[in-house]
Amino acid sequence: MSWRWLLGRMVLLAVLVFLAVGGIASWRALVPVSRLQVQVPGGVLRPGREVWIETVSSGRGPVQLRLEALQGGRSELLASGHVASRRWAFWDPRSVRHSMVVSVRPQTIAHLVAGPVTLRATAIGAPAWLHRPAPVVRQIEVACQP
Repeated sequence: MSWRWLLGRMVLLAVLVFLAVGGIASWRALVPVSRLQVQVPGGVLRPGREVWIETVSSGRGPVQLRLEALQGGRSELLASGHVASRRWAFWDPRSVRHSMVVSVRPQTIAHLVAGPVTLRATAIGAPAWLHRPAPVVRQIEVACQP
């Protein structure tokens, strides 16, 4: 074996590794949020109650989170948050798991009336490669007791 043959194989291997990493990173850029869940223990929204939001993102870019309470034509923002990306996001294929616990304040739901209310969680991934991914939205129905 000559050194040229060995060098050619090493270059080919490096190119294949970069193509594999680039393919994985491309998929992660197109699908930034793979899971979004909203839970209210007891199914009743009242002051002091906690609302849990869990996300799994690709870590390729930051993700914006919003939690809203919808009742009739009214919308109240309960919380907003941010999930950071990984430091070496292109090279690190691990998912980012993030939990957010929101404690409901009396002044936040003061404009809502007793009865059913829809909690809507929205996760918006960062745009990548001239593509803005669609937001991931989850809604659950709970009872409201302001």
